[in-house]
Amino acid sequence: MARMYVLLKYDVSNPLTPDLYKRAPYSIVETWDDHKWDAPYYEVVDYFTSLKKARRCIKQHKAGTWVEGR
Repeated sequence: MARMYVLLKYDVSNPLTPDLYKRAPYSIVETWDDHKWDAPYYEVVDYFTSLKKARRCIKQHKAGTWVEGR
């Protein structure tokens, strides 16, 4: 299985969201397996093959210029 990076965006208004993610609502998780990413307090923005691409997506997502699949 190939290494993947999952970009998560946390819902800061949800009371289940941990305090850490209320200050920094984006998180990149490195994974090698098939995992079901599902929780009521975050959404999966996209999956990436490199950490650099995931970090670039955070900048674009904050600026409102992110286009999925690009």
